[in-house]
Parts: sequence; C-alpha cells; structure tokens
Amino acid sequence: DILHYPTHPKYDRYTSFIKMIPYMRIAARSYAKQFDSITLIGKAITSFVDIFLGGLFRGKGILDGWAGFRAHIVFAFSICGSYTLALIRRLND
Repeated sequence: DILHYPTHPKYDRYTSFIKMIPYMRIAARSYAKQFDSITLIGKAITSFVDIFLGGLFRGKGILDGWAGFRAHIVFAFSICGSYTLALIRRLND
C-alpha cells in the first residue's frame, strides 16, 4: 500500500526556514562576489516573485493547497534571503 499524506512535514513550521539559513549564507557569499548592489536588489525582488508566484501557479503548487503555499513561500523567502544577505555582506565590505 502507498500512503498519501496531505501535508509535507518538511514545511510544517517556521523551523524549516531556520534550517535553511546556513545554506543561505553559503549562497550569499557566492552572490556577493558575483553581483553588484543594484543587481542584488533586483534579483531579490524578481526571484521572490518568480519563485513564489511562478511555482504556485505555473508549477501548479496551488493544487497542493496550504502545503503547496507553505512550501513555495519558504523556498521563495530562502532564495530572496540569500540575495538580501549578499547585499548586506557587500554593503559591509
């Protein structure tokens, strides 16, 4: 038998975002070297919109209901957060 559960425990709590912070810092180091400050601001905004709305509607994550919404919002914030941390890192250097 295959058991199908309506939610994914990976995205149940805000702790799933907290667990992504070390990976966001690694990506931020790379992004800070690659892009200038203005580009980082643009990428933070466009990546959030593209990942969240694009995944939710084009990727049909909306069909997963609340679990799909949570998954896309956590992932979009993690990518956007990586660019934001890179911007902060770049401004402090």
